[in-house]
Amino acid sequence: MMVEAQRQADKLNAEAKIAADKVRAEAKKAADKIRTEGDKAAAKAKAEARAEIKKQKEAGYAEADKLVSQATNPIARKIAEKAAEKLKEKSDKKIEGLNKNVDAKGNKISDEANKKAKRLEAEGETQAKKVEDEAKAKSDLIIEKAQNKVDAKLK
Repeated sequence: MMVEAQRQADKLNAEAKIAADKVRAEAKKAADKIRTEGDKAAAKAKAEARAEIKKQKEAGYAEADKLVSQATNPIARKIAEKAAEKLKEKSDKKIEGLNKNVDAKGNKISDEANKKAKRLEAEGETQAKKVEDEAKAKSDLIIEKAQNKVDAKLK
C-alpha cells in the first residue's frame, strides 16, 4: 500500500515538474521576445534620430560654408570664416547634446522592455512554483492517507 502511494506521489510530482518547467520555458520565451522587441525598437529610434541629427549637422555646416562662399573680398572672407567656425562649433555642441538625448531615450526603451520581461519571468516562476507546491501537497496527502490506512490495520 505504501509503495503504491509513493509511486503515485512520485508520478504526481514528476508531472508537476514537467508542467512547471513548461510554464518557466514559456515565460522565458515571452520575456526574451519582449527584450528583443525592446532592443529593436531602441535601435530603430536611435537610428531615426541619428539620421535627423545628421541632417541638422549637414544643414548647419552648409549654412556656415555658404556664409564663407558669399564673402566678396579678403577681409569679408576672413570675417565670414571666423563666423562660420563659430557656427560649426555651435552646431557641433547642439549635435552632441542631441546625441546624448538619443542614447538616453534608446536606453530607456530597452530598460522598460527589460523590466517588463523580468516581471513576466517572475510571474512565470510564481506560477511554476504554485504548480509544484500544489503537487507536493497532493502527494503528501496521498502518502499520509496510505500511512493512516497502514496504521489502522496495525491496531
